[in-house]
Amino acid sequence: MTGEVLKSILFRNGIQLKDVAEKLDMSQQNFSNALKVADIKTGLLEKLCDVLNVTLEFFYHDTKYSSSSIVQVTASGD
Repeated sequence: MTGEVLKSILFRNGIQLKDVAEKLDMSQQNFSNALKVADIKTGLLEKLCDVLNVTLEFFYHDTKYSSSSIVQVTASGD
């Protein structure tokens, strides 16, 4: 997920970057810089889940990574 996609998810849900930055104990500028990447780090997503009180599904809803899109795979041991 790119930083731009993450920003659009936050905006679409009425979440302001300055509020998220404050909850993360970051300056708004540092948080904005953290979003200027081609691939958001998992650790940042986990922190966002904690401060926003959401699951990862919040960020991956309606994508191929959504839990409703994932097929259960089990090992047969054969």
